[in-house]
Order: sequence, then structure tokens, then C-alpha cells
Amino acid sequence: MVIPALVEAQDMASALSAINTPYEEECPVLSPDGKLLAFTITGHPNNVGGIKDHGDIWFSTWTGTGWTKPVHGGHLINNKHHNTVAGFSPDGNQMYLMGHYAPPGKAVTSQGISVSVRNGDTWSAPVNIKVPYFKNYSDYNTGFLSSDGTVLVFSAQGYQYDNPDLNHVDIYISQKIGGQWTEPKSLGPKINTPNYEVTPSLSADIKRLYYSSNAIDKDVSFDVYYSDRLDDTWENWSAPVNLGPEVNSAGREYFYRPSQVGSFFSSTQNSDGYADLRFVASSDTVEVPVMIDPTEEVKVVSTDTTAKIDEGKTRIWGKVYNTKTNQTIPGAVIHFTASTNYPTTASTSGDYEVKLAGIEEYAVKVEAPGYIGDFERLDLRTQALKDLEMNFKLIPIEVGASITLKRVLFERSRPVLLTSSYDELDMVVDFLKENPKVEILLEGHTDNQGKHDLNMKLSRERTNVVKAYIVAKGIEERRIATKGYGGTRPIADNDSEDGRALNRRVEFKITKDPM
Repeated sequence: MVIPALVEAQDMASALSAINTPYEEECPVLSPDGKLLAFTITGHPNNVGGIKDHGDIWFSTWTGTGWTKPVHGGHLINNKHHNTVAGFSPDGNQMYLMGHYAPPGKAVTSQGISVSVRNGDTWSAPVNIKVPYFKNYSDYNTGFLSSDGTVLVFSAQGYQYDNPDLNHVDIYISQKIGGQWTEPKSLGPKINTPNYEVTPSLSADIKRLYYSSNAIDKDVSFDVYYSDRLDDTWENWSAPVNLGPEVNSAGREYFYRPSQVGSFFSSTQNSDGYADLRFVASSDTVEVPVMIDPTEEVKVVSTDTTAKIDEGKTRIWGKVYNTKTNQTIPGAVIHFTASTNYPTTASTSGDYEVKLAGIEEYAVKVEAPGYIGDFERLDLRTQALKDLEMNFKLIPIEVGASITLKRVLFERSRPVLLTSSYDELDMVVDFLKENPKVEILLEGHTDNQGKHDLNMKLSRERTNVVKAYIVAKGIEERRIATKGYGGTRPIADNDSEDGRALNRRVEFKITKDPM
């Protein structure tokens, strides 16, 4: 059946504000009944691998008027790898995932796709499905399963043994024929270029390909394009067409996913530097076909009961470590602040424990005499655990000690601080007040996108903005020096958005002995 649009496009776009977080939202997939939106969040501290996790699957439910706050999908369908949804079966009871999974404590040794079965409000441990000769050298799994379950398109990094410089990301296809998946093959040179083609999807009739590329139009980081399949070879395509300003912007657009109610996609336009989910009305609202030859026999292995929200208290516990010695720091103070302040002091062994009563977002501040403090955020509105371990590592105060200000963010391509930066900057102010002999150097860094001279200028301007904020809070100007490095000192690979996000940072370094 054809599912009617849930709301007008403008209302749907507004409703997504409940989903978008300060982190990166990508890979949106709508269930066939239009009631469940699965997507991936990268860099969220509540991911299985924490803020360095490549991405976990989260869910939001349609209430009839809007989307609920995101809920983590649990540890059965998420691991420390890049976890994404490729599609649902027509009845919505099977969810297909990119990548293979291993039992707890075991390493993943194969690649392909997998399937998880709905069991009430939870999803079973995924069952691996073999796709012969499936190989992706990238850390990111992005693919799309056609609504009838017979065609998988995905982007992957191949390896050119004779020329490693050509290890770009291309789009491939595998088809399910006679109950078996075929060996993946490239979509050919009409689609794939020497640069990057990523995040493919298909129209409901499997005739139109949507994908993002940074190679078709000059000076475009990533825009969404479409191309029509001209025959059954999957290698003969019409010329790519840019989807235009309704979708594409000066930012990066990818993960364009048509659905029965419109199209969802990710964009960095008007975001906090990380991609947010967007929505646009589309005409691709045809009937969802019946799954052809569903030959996989899937059994529910176990269910993830952590996916249900507990309105009671959440126990937070852990240790505070010295980064140089890896020993615990006795007496460290950990503040959890939201509508209620929960100060707690680590014991003589360096352990701490606190019980938080509210389903809120908390600012977490960690301090200890003789150490540079740490700052994190904990969003219990989206975390469904009763028990959570949070460990911290503090850097001793000494000349040369350097720390990245993880939560100091700016408007895209501008030296304008986001208000979410103030909490961490206030912690820097407190540190300088408590250590009046310390002098610091603020270092600004960008990724390598765009012109070198503009990146150098932007990095200098951003450090000056941070300095101005600190000085306005009562710190002497002479104690703060600034320097911009542009994109010359990356700490991660600029070939991925996650890597570029890590490279866009402000650091401070102690330059004068505090003693």
C-alpha cells in the first residue's frame, strides 16, 4: 500500500530538530510503516566506542506530530565499528545492516551484510549474510538495500596494489539471484571517478541511483546527484544530474534516502560543523513491493533489553587517571550539572560513583589539584542504561602539556563561537584563575579542505576569538598567545569526514612553568 505523507515537508523538517544532536547524524532509513527512523550518530559519548566510535545506530519514533528524542540501539546491533542500516523488509520485522558481527569478546573476521529481527521493542543479535568477495578497505560501511530485497548498492574503498594513490571510494552492486548474493561489481566509469562516490541509494523501482560525489562539479565538497539506469548491465547510466539547491548547499550533503513519505539526507549546512538530518518532499512515493524470495532463515539469538528507557536513577561510576602514569588520582572532583548539581569526590583509590535522577543532558567537569581539568557532556535523554561507566584521564600541569578543547565549536567557515562552547571555555578560565602563574598558547587548526591561505587566516581568527572570550572573563591578555596552523598539522586522516572533524580543533598548550 502507499503510505500517505505524515506531515507537510516544512513540518517534517522542523520535527527533525528533536533528532539532531551536537554530533553527526547520518544514514537515515525509514521503516515501511513510517513510524521508526533508524540513523547513525558519529562521535556520541554514549556510543559503544565513545566519542572515537565511527558511528552507532540510534532510533526515533513518530508520535503522530513529531519525532521522539533519539534512543541508542543497544549493544547487540552496535559495536566499535561503523554501524549503519541498509534497509528493512517490507513488513518492517527484519532490519538489514551493513557489516558482519561477531559474538561478544570475538573479533569480526568477515565482511558483508547482516540481518536483525524485531522482537517487540528490541532487535535480535544480527545474523551474518555472506556476499562473496565482499571487501571494503575503508572504516565506513554505507549501503542501501532495495525495497524488494534483491539489490544492494554500497560504497567501498578498493585497493590498487600497483598504485595506492588510486585507493578511492567507488559504488558497487550485488544482486540476490536464486537465494544467493552475487560477487560485487563496480557501477562503471559513468558513475565512478578517480575521486569519491559515496552513500548510494535507489528509487523504489530500482531504476534511479542517488549518490554523493566530490568530483562532478568544481569546488564542491560533496553534493547529491542522480543518474538513471539505461539497461540491465548496471554499467550504462545517464549523465549525473545535481539535485539542486533544494537539497545541495555550500556544505556537504550525503546519505540521500528516498522513502514513501519524502527524502531524508544529511547536511552540514547551518549545522554546528557536524551533519544534521534534513528532509525534502519528493515524488518517489510508490508502493513498497513484496520481498522476492526471502530465503534467509533467521532465528532470534537474543534480545537487547537495554533499549528500553528507565525513568529511575542512573548509576554513573568509574575512575580518574593520570595520563602520564596511568595511575588513579585520589581526591579528584567530578561535577555533574543539569537542572540539579551533583558534585562528587573520588575516593582515596581514585574511584567515584554518583546516581543521577533526571533524564537530562549533563555537563561533566573533572578537576584535581596539579592537573588540567576535563570537560564532557552526558545526554541521559537518549541513553537507556541504568548503569554507565565513565573514566577520565587528566594531564599534569607542566610546560608543554597540551589539551584539545573538544567542545569549542564555531559556525561553519566563520570565526564565530557557538554558545555550546562556553561551558568548556569557562573551565579554561577557572583553570587560569586557579593557576595565576600559568601562561598558555592557543593553537587553531582546520582540515585541509579549501585554500591554504584562507584556512591559515580562519585558524588565526578563531584562536583570537577564543582569547577574547577568556580575557573578557578577567584573565590578563599577556598570559595568552595565539597561533594558527590552518590544515598543516592534522591529527587524523583528511580523507574521511570523521577525520576532518577531528582536525578542526582548538588546543591550548602550557608555555610557562607554573612553579
